[in-house]
Amino acid sequence: MELQSIADVQKLQAAFVKSLNTTAERLLGDNKLGPKVLLDDKRQLLADLKDRLRAATDARAEAVRAYDREIAQRESAIASLEAELKNDERVIGRISRATGRKALTKSAGAGRKKRAK
Repeated sequence: MELQSIADVQKLQAAFVKSLNTTAERLLGDNKLGPKVLLDDKRQLLADLKDRLRAATDARAEAVRAYDREIAQRESAIASLEAELKNDERVIGRISRATGRKALTKSAGAGRKKRAK
Protein backbone atom coordinates (compact mmCIF):
# COMPACT_ATOMS: atom_id res chain seq x y z
CA MET A 1 0.00 0.00 0.00
CA GLU A 2 1.37 3.31 -0.98
CA LEU A 3 0.82 6.21 1.42
CA GLN A 4 -0.35 9.32 -0.38
CA SER A 5 -2.29 11.15 2.31
CA ILE A 6 -2.76 11.43 6.03
CA ALA A 7 -5.94 9.42 5.69
CA ASP A 8 -3.86 6.50 4.37
CA VAL A 9 -1.57 6.76 7.42
CA GLN A 10 -4.58 6.78 9.76
CA LYS A 11 -6.08 3.71 8.04
CA LEU A 12 -2.76 1.90 8.34
CA GLN A 13 -2.50 2.88 12.02
CA ALA A 14 -6.05 1.68 12.72
CA ALA A 15 -5.30 -1.65 11.03
CA PHE A 16 -2.12 -2.01 13.09
CA VAL A 17 -3.95 -1.28 16.36
CA LYS A 18 -6.70 -3.76 15.47
CA SER A 19 -4.08 -6.42 14.66
CA LEU A 20 -2.23 -5.69 17.88
CA ASN A 21 -5.43 -5.97 19.93
CA THR A 22 -6.36 -9.24 18.24
CA THR A 23 -2.91 -10.69 18.99
CA ALA A 24 -3.07 -9.51 22.61
CA GLU A 25 -6.52 -11.05 23.08
CA ARG A 26 -5.28 -14.37 21.72
CA LEU A 27 -2.26 -14.33 24.02
CA LEU A 28 -4.10 -13.18 27.13
CA GLY A 29 -7.36 -14.97 26.43
CA ASP A 30 -10.25 -13.33 28.24
CA ASN A 31 -7.95 -11.82 30.87
CA LYS A 32 -7.78 -8.26 29.66
CA LEU A 33 -5.69 -5.95 31.78
CA GLY A 34 -7.97 -3.13 32.73
CA PRO A 35 -7.36 -0.36 35.23
CA LYS A 36 -9.23 -2.26 37.96
CA VAL A 37 -7.04 -5.31 37.51
CA LEU A 38 -3.91 -3.18 37.66
CA LEU A 39 -5.12 -1.49 40.85
CA ASP A 40 -5.92 -4.86 42.41
CA ASP A 41 -2.45 -6.10 41.51
CA LYS A 42 -0.85 -3.06 43.10
CA ARG A 43 -2.97 -3.46 46.24
CA GLN A 44 -1.91 -7.10 46.50
CA LEU A 45 1.73 -6.16 45.95
CA LEU A 46 1.44 -3.52 48.69
CA ALA A 47 -0.10 -6.04 51.09
CA ASP A 48 2.67 -8.55 50.31
CA LEU A 49 5.37 -5.94 50.88
CA LYS A 50 3.81 -4.95 54.20
CA ASP A 51 3.74 -8.61 55.27
CA ARG A 52 7.41 -9.03 54.31
CA LEU A 53 8.31 -5.87 56.21
CA ARG A 54 6.45 -7.12 59.29
CA ALA A 55 8.21 -10.50 59.05
CA ALA A 56 11.63 -8.85 58.68
CA THR A 57 10.94 -6.52 61.61
CA ASP A 58 9.84 -9.45 63.77
CA ALA A 59 12.92 -11.46 62.78
CA ARG A 60 15.20 -8.53 63.63
CA ALA A 61 13.50 -8.10 67.01
CA GLU A 62 13.92 -11.80 67.78
CA ALA A 63 17.60 -11.66 66.78
CA VAL A 64 18.13 -8.68 69.09
CA ARG A 65 16.42 -10.54 71.94
CA ALA A 66 18.61 -13.58 71.30
CA TYR A 67 21.77 -11.44 71.40
CA ASP A 68 20.54 -9.72 74.57
CA ARG A 69 20.01 -13.14 76.21
CA GLU A 70 23.49 -14.26 75.14
CA ILE A 71 25.07 -11.06 76.46
CA ALA A 72 23.23 -11.42 79.78
CA GLN A 73 24.39 -15.04 80.11
CA ARG A 74 28.00 -14.11 79.41
CA GLU A 75 27.88 -11.18 81.82
CA SER A 76 26.50 -13.52 84.48
CA ALA A 77 29.21 -16.10 83.77
CA ILE A 78 31.90 -13.40 83.97
CA ALA A 79 30.54 -12.08 87.29
CA SER A 80 30.39 -15.60 88.70
CA LEU A 81 33.92 -16.43 87.54
CA GLU A 82 35.26 -13.14 88.92
CA ALA A 83 33.65 -13.91 92.31
CA GLU A 84 35.15 -17.42 92.29
CA LEU A 85 38.56 -16.04 91.34
CA LYS A 86 38.44 -13.46 94.13
CA ASN A 87 37.42 -16.13 96.63
CA ASP A 88 40.15 -18.50 95.41
CA GLU A 89 42.77 -15.75 95.70
CA ARG A 90 41.62 -15.03 99.26
CA VAL A 91 41.79 -18.73 100.21
CA ILE A 92 45.20 -19.17 98.57
CA GLY A 93 46.41 -16.05 100.37
CA ARG A 94 45.30 -17.51 103.72
CA ILE A 95 46.94 -20.83 102.94
CA SER A 96 50.14 -19.11 101.84
CA ARG A 97 50.26 -16.99 104.96
CA ALA A 98 49.54 -19.98 107.19
CA THR A 99 52.06 -22.18 105.37
CA GLY A 100 54.61 -19.38 105.33
CA ARG A 101 54.34 -18.89 109.11
CA LYS A 102 54.78 -22.60 109.72
CA ALA A 103 57.71 -22.68 107.36
CA LEU A 104 59.22 -19.63 109.01
CA THR A 105 58.60 -21.12 112.44
CA LYS A 106 60.18 -24.42 111.46
CA SER A 107 63.15 -22.79 109.76
CA ALA A 108 63.62 -20.33 112.62
CA GLY A 109 63.46 -23.14 115.14
CA ALA A 110 65.87 -25.22 113.10
CA GLY A 111 68.24 -22.29 112.92
CA ARG A 112 68.22 -21.92 116.67
CA LYS A 113 69.00 -25.50 117.18
CA LYS A 114 71.97 -25.27 114.87
CA ARG A 115 73.24 -22.25 116.70
CA ALA A 116 72.84 -23.90 120.01
CA LYS A 117 75.06 -26.80 119.04
